[in-house]
Amino acid sequence: MDDQIGTEFSLWGGSIWGRNTEVIHGQRLVQDWYDSEDLIEPTVVTLTLHREEKGTRIDLHHTNIPESSANDIDEGWKDYYLGPLKEYVESL
Repeated sequence: MDDQIGTEFSLWGGSIWGRNTEVIHGQRLVQDWYDSEDLIEPTVVTLTLHREEKGTRIDLHHTNIPESSANDIDEGWKDYYLGPLKEYVESL
């Protein structure tokens, strides 16, 4: 995925798609996300990086999520994104 504002992306064979709305290199990425449920309003994903003494902390905020999807989205972040990223970084 390109790291420029306005860059469009898709995930999971196109069932999730969106675009970058804010990019501050090394600090923050904000994206509008849409899914196959034909949401009119996007969910908004904000990833913020914080330098810490022994590494970097990632804060994830995913907002505007329909209540019926909240548990699946929460588990998806843990199982497919942040969990594997943590395992990878710790293996270095």
